[in-house]
Amino acid sequence: MNIDIRKILKNDKYFVMFGGSIIGIGVLTILAFVSIKVFGGFRVESGILKEDAIPFILTLFILVAFICLLGILYRYLYFRNIISKQLIVKGIINRLYFDKDNDINIEFTYEYLGSKITNIKEMAGSNYYIPPHLRDGSEIKLLINPQSPKQYIIVDLYTYVL
Repeated sequence: MNIDIRKILKNDKYFVMFGGSIIGIGVLTILAFVSIKVFGGFRVESGILKEDAIPFILTLFILVAFICLLGILYRYLYFRNIISKQLIVKGIINRLYFDKDNDINIEFTYEYLGSKITNIKEMAGSNYYIPPHLRDGSEIKLLINPQSPKQYIIVDLYTYVL
């Protein structure tokens, strides 16, 4: 089965959160640096940040970016590991819904080696396209990790063709 890992990562809530955090802290770092260099500093609650604050700001950016990059790497390796196992099981969608953040959630159940497993797939953003055949009660195909059957990829989300 050929699944493009980029499609999975693009809609993974945690991957998007880590990537967005890097972009957000990067923009804030650039704004702080520019305002210090152009205006000689900027006012914050505890006083005025001046040029001597630049090393602290850069250190903070590097720390946050490093933590987020570790999160991105973890999610990539997590999904790559599942794809490499190529173990397909069938499951049933219990409920498809939007959460309080307006993200799409798919609650589903599947069995592996006699154990019934229920899980929720959280997807980033409400603009993600859910194929029309995926509704409450629909049967779905999942790739799972046999060593850790709670690790999964819903195949139908990434292989649907119009």
